[in-house]
Amino acid sequence: MAAMPTAATPTAIKAAKKTAQQRTMFYSNKNNMVNGEVTVGKAEKLNVTFTQQQLLNAKYTIPDGDFKYEPSYNFVKESPSLAVTKKMGAKDSLKLAYDLRGHGASAEWAHDPFTINLSSNVSKQGVAKPTLSATFENTYEF
Repeated sequence: MAAMPTAATPTAIKAAKKTAQQRTMFYSNKNNMVNGEVTVGKAEKLNVTFTQQQLLNAKYTIPDGDFKYEPSYNFVKESPSLAVTKKMGAKDSLKLAYDLRGHGASAEWAHDPFTINLSSNVSKQGVAKPTLSATFENTYEF
């Protein structure tokens, strides 16, 4: 990260804003998979996941008001997908996702801390038996 100029000149303020808006983070897990995130501008993000051998997937997040668009590409399956999330109020959101190659579709409703997900494969032959899941996620501090 570049050193921030100390004087409060317009140039120093502009440099500080640019530095704060563009962040890069990388972290690893126990399987030696590395995930990297680059923040572009105020809210757009690029996420990539890879191992030492190959690039696994990439996702670009584009916020637009109450909507969030997330095109992504799975390099292992050679499969593009798209997800659109609509924020509805402070705690609610609705997410629709579709995998263009695997023809997997899902609808997810989230009301913090609960998430309900309905997913199925959709093809020319019809809709496969759907899967319904519910998740409760909360953070407790001791």
